[in-house]
Amino acid sequence: MVCSIGKLYAKVNDYAEDNYYTQNQGLANSQWYGQGAEILRLNGRVSTEEYNNAYQGLDTQGNPLRQRQSGKKYNPGRDITLSAPKSVSLLGLIKEDKVVIEAHREAVKTTLSYIEQNCIFTRTGKGGANQIQTDNALFAIFQHDDNRNKDPQLHSHCVIFNQTQAADGKWRTMDNRELYQQKMTIGMVYHHELGRRIQTLGYELDWNRDGTFDVRGYSQSQLREFSTRKQEIEQAVGQGANAATKARACTTTRKSKIHQAESERKELKLRWQQRAEQLEIKHPEANYQHQQVTNLKDKSKLVIEATEIVSERQVAFARHILIKESLRQSQGSYSLEDIEREINQNKSLVKIKDGRLTTQTAIDREKQILHLTKTAKIDIFL
Repeated sequence: MVCSIGKLYAKVNDYAEDNYYTQNQGLANSQWYGQGAEILRLNGRVSTEEYNNAYQGLDTQGNPLRQRQSGKKYNPGRDITLSAPKSVSLLGLIKEDKVVIEAHREAVKTTLSYIEQNCIFTRTGKGGANQIQTDNALFAIFQHDDNRNKDPQLHSHCVIFNQTQAADGKWRTMDNRELYQQKMTIGMVYHHELGRRIQTLGYELDWNRDGTFDVRGYSQSQLREFSTRKQEIEQAVGQGANAATKARACTTTRKSKIHQAESERKELKLRWQQRAEQLEIKHPEANYQHQQVTNLKDKSKLVIEATEIVSERQVAFARHILIKESLRQSQGSYSLEDIEREINQNKSLVKIKDGRLTTQTAIDREKQILHLTKTAKIDIFL
């Protein structure tokens, strides 16, 4: 599962104690992020006091950022978890290629910036009738290196707190609907940006039709040996289950967290390396003299073809749907910024009243269908 969205932990230690890198080091592998953090002057590592304040909707001095609605259950925010492919986890955590870990960190930041610019809304007016985009969010990032089965699994918990500042300077609760609607696009942004960076490092990737990838050099059986959580979920619901069913199984089959001392964590890492040796894993080597080129297609042509695919399914479509399809086709050849710029400059796209996009070709095609339908009805009565 590349991207999941769920409830966040009430205590910051629940994020810290799971993490090998933060044992006995405070919250060393945590970071504040986002325009909301800049507004509140939160930067660097996340402290317990800062997290508790943000969780309760308070500023750094402990003052309420916004008024709570009486009688309504308090919602502190959401936990967006971004998980690297297993092959990337083996490269970063067993081979210990630090630049691969850094590629994950940067891909996470790019993804959170995308969320901030495209998914953050609040509601104003009577009954929240008006939806307003704010373009700022408060994130706390916690990077982890394993799952509950103690398999190597590089991932980041990106806590997004339920407060955003509107144009009038007032802090308000967030409307999370767009966040959930764009969940698949968010996952695609992370996966694409991670793959693009790893290609730049000189590793070769095998891209799948759905836009996901694996680092070339590991066999599926080797990856499966370090994927016991995936096996548990498949045993519970079957390999052919859809994403929603697998997500539910991920929750129901989850083991309780077991916090370990730093010495035990070091022993776990040694066991990973010993298991890799038993499986005769030869980690891929980066060729820094060669950057893999997977897609020689021109950016504008790529976006045009993505538009054609999307418009075949629906006359009008959300911008993020086109971004997702364009990234799927790009296979790491172009950055998210490149794709968004090309979409913005594409003159064949027409923005309609509700903010969705369409094309003149699609409009003409729809008009023709309506005309033929009316003509057919007239013929029936003649």
